[in-house]
Amino acid sequence: MPVQSSGLKILGVRIGGMRYPNERTERNRGGSTMFVLDSQYTSNELLDFLESSHEPVLDNDAAKMWARKRTLNLAADLKPGERIITTSEMHLDQVKEICAPETSRAIDLCKDKAAMRAALKPLYPDYTFFSCTARELRELDPKAISYPVVVKPVTGFFSLGIYPVFNESEWHEAVADIAEHSHEWQSGYNENVVNDNAFLVESYIEGDEYALDAYYDDAGAPVMLNIFAHEFADREDTSDRLYYCSKRVMDAQFDRMEAFLREVNALLGFRGFPIHVEVRVTSSGRVIPIEFNPLRFAGLCNTDLSWFAWGHKTYECFLRDTRPDWPRVLAAKDGIAYAMIILQKDGFDPTRPYTFDYDAACKTLSHVLDLRVLDYATQGAFCFIFAEVPENRWEEELAPLLRSTLDEFIAYPPERESDPRRR
Repeated sequence: MPVQSSGLKILGVRIGGMRYPNERTERNRGGSTMFVLDSQYTSNELLDFLESSHEPVLDNDAAKMWARKRTLNLAADLKPGERIITTSEMHLDQVKEICAPETSRAIDLCKDKAAMRAALKPLYPDYTFFSCTARELRELDPKAISYPVVVKPVTGFFSLGIYPVFNESEWHEAVADIAEHSHEWQSGYNENVVNDNAFLVESYIEGDEYALDAYYDDAGAPVMLNIFAHEFADREDTSDRLYYCSKRVMDAQFDRMEAFLREVNALLGFRGFPIHVEVRVTSSGRVIPIEFNPLRFAGLCNTDLSWFAWGHKTYECFLRDTRPDWPRVLAAKDGIAYAMIILQKDGFDPTRPYTFDYDAACKTLSHVLDLRVLDYATQGAFCFIFAEVPENRWEEELAPLLRSTLDEFIAYPPERESDPRRR
C-alpha cells in the first residue's frame, strides 16, 4: 500500500556553510555567489552579467560549453561563505557534492514534494496527500479516492506528468497515460529534475495560481523579486503556456505572498536561499503551496521577465543582498502587463521535420520584448516570448495564444513520393 512520506529533518540552511570574512564577503553584504549553469539554456542577459561581473561559475561541462563563447570566471569549488544559485535543476547532484550538508538536505526537501507536504503539515492539517510508487499507483482502488485530486511525480519540472483528476473515469485515464508515457518525461532531464518512480496524490486546490521568485536573506526574511500570475485555458489545463506580472498583481498579492513566505520559513528555516515557489490562492484568500524549487528562480532563465518588466535582475539582487524599491518600480506601471509565453504542444513529435512560423506567433502582440527560439527536441518548447501588453487588450493579444493548439504555426514538408524504379 502507498505510504505517506515521513519527511526529512528540517534544519536552518546557510548556503556555503559557515561564513568567514573575505574580500568579496566584506564588499557585498551577502558575499559572492557561485552560479551553476545548464547546457540546456542560458540567456544572453545572464551571460552578459557573468562576463561583466566576473562572478564565479561552477566549472562543469555546461560552463565549459558556454565559456567557448563567453569569458567566464570558472571555479572548481565553493569558497566559504559563498552562496549558490542555479539556472535549472539539472546539476543538483554536483551542487550537493560541494555545498554544506544543511544545504543538501534543503535541496532534498524541496525536490521531494511529499516530504515538503509533511514538513508543512502543521500549517495545512486538513490538506490530504500520500506518496506511492508507480506500481502502487496502478493498484490503487479508484473508488477509495476523494476527488478531485492531482497526480504528479514526487520530483518534477515544467508541468510534466501532472494530472488533475475529477472522477473515477479520469483516474483510469490518468493511470493508463502515466504507464504509457512516463518514460518519455526523462528524455530531456535527469532524475534530479523529473523522476517517474514515485508519485504524489494530493487534494486539488481550487483557486488562482501564482509563481514567486524570491530569496531568503541571511536572517531568514523573505525578499520578493517578482510575482507571476499563471493563466490557464480551462480547469483541466496544466500547461506553462502563459505567465504575466503587473502592478495590479503586485498590489493585490504582495503582502499576502510575503506573509506566506515568512510563515512557511518558520518551519523550514532557510537562510541565504533563492527559491521559486508555485502557489494557489483560494477564494477565502488562503495561500496553499504547490511546490518549492530550490536554488533557482523561474527556470530556463525565464526569471528574466523581472528585468524586462521591472528593470532588476533577480540573480543580482540575490548576489548583492538587495531588494527592489517596489513603490518606485511600480509608480509608472499602471495598466501594463508583462507576459512570458511558452509555446509547447502536447504530443508534438520533434523528430518529424517541421517549420514553425515565429513571426506569425508574435503577430497578435503589439510589443514583443524578446523572442527566444528553442530546439524542441532538447529544450521542450518552440520558443519563449516576452511581451509588454496593455491590460485592456488581453483578449486581443494574449487570449489567442493561450487557447491556440499552435497548429496554425506548424508546417510539415510534403513527403517525397517513392521512386517508381524502386517499386
